[in-house]
Amino acid sequence: MKIRILLVTLLVTLLNSALFAIDRPNFLILMLDDAGWTDLSSYGSRIQTPHMDGLAEEGMRFTDCHAAAPNCSPSRIGMLTGRSPIRAGIFNFLNKGTPMHLQAEEPTIANLLQDAGYATGHFGKWHVSRLNSEQAQPEDHGYEYYLGTDNNAEPSHLNPENFVRNGIELGMIKGYSCDIVADEAIGWMKAHVSEKEKRPFFATVWFHEPHTRIASPPDLVDAYQSRYPEIKAREAEYLANVANADQAVGRILATLDHLGLDEDTVVFCTSDNGGVNAFSNAGLRGFKSNVWEGGHRVPGIFRWPGKIKAGSVSHDTIGFVDLLPTFCDLAGVPLQENRKLDGLSIRNHLTKGEPIDRQHPLFWFF
Repeated sequence: MKIRILLVTLLVTLLNSALFAIDRPNFLILMLDDAGWTDLSSYGSRIQTPHMDGLAEEGMRFTDCHAAAPNCSPSRIGMLTGRSPIRAGIFNFLNKGTPMHLQAEEPTIANLLQDAGYATGHFGKWHVSRLNSEQAQPEDHGYEYYLGTDNNAEPSHLNPENFVRNGIELGMIKGYSCDIVADEAIGWMKAHVSEKEKRPFFATVWFHEPHTRIASPPDLVDAYQSRYPEIKAREAEYLANVANADQAVGRILATLDHLGLDEDTVVFCTSDNGGVNAFSNAGLRGFKSNVWEGGHRVPGIFRWPGKIKAGSVSHDTIGFVDLLPTFCDLAGVPLQENRKLDGLSIRNHLTKGEPIDRQHPLFWFF
């Protein structure tokens, strides 16, 4: 009897070790706010974005990637749940007075991965519920650590006053929002690696840039004004704003490399919806808040060194709703039975180049 108990205990230990081992990939989502599908130089922009472009050089760049909705809140909810946001009752962005928000009973990627042993962190714009309210909070949606804002950085990207860390309001923080968000994500990743019990991680880094009200470093603004003297000062500040966020992305990616996590991490880089400027949606009809393609077609880049072919370009159509089934597939996490998803796993497309066989079309409601 004692031998049998010892064998069962050993088996449980081995199963737990396998479950929590870091041989499963980490997942990192890097998302801009209101950047159009041609706001990265790898998509034809005149904005210099070498770090996000580097992801494309080392991974797969999609030419037909679509947000789940044409503005912020429903788009983010579609990303987190793998479902059209209208299934969660979300049909527009969340203003300060609305009772509409992502309910706690809606499972997210963070919920599913946390239950499977992943460390989970959110950094930057939240905007799927009001922080520090009776509405469901990030911890209800699977995040064990977060630094975020309800909506935009206020009063602007410079010296924002509305960040909340794990339920504590921080007041004014000096610096630019993208740097504040990147610093927090970097610190969290370093602390994660130094933990005695290492777990794979899932992190959402949702920048405020280039959503208004914009604030950009003067030296970058001057550089773009000098480079393109024909543009107005407002446009130069916009270009500088995206470039500043790219520099923050570069610091996060450098940290992954320094910590030896780059080959173990699936990185997805995108924007939450279409842009608000004509030059951000080149060749597309419509803008943010339109269900025309300019409202939801966005840049989409996946990098996973050694697993996704470097420098590959895909013209297959993907959407934010594909992230949950794809990440769960890569992590070996079963999907919930009888739960309707609008996305599908694109694992074999990413790792083997197989065509995506989508049985049900992507759709948008606004």
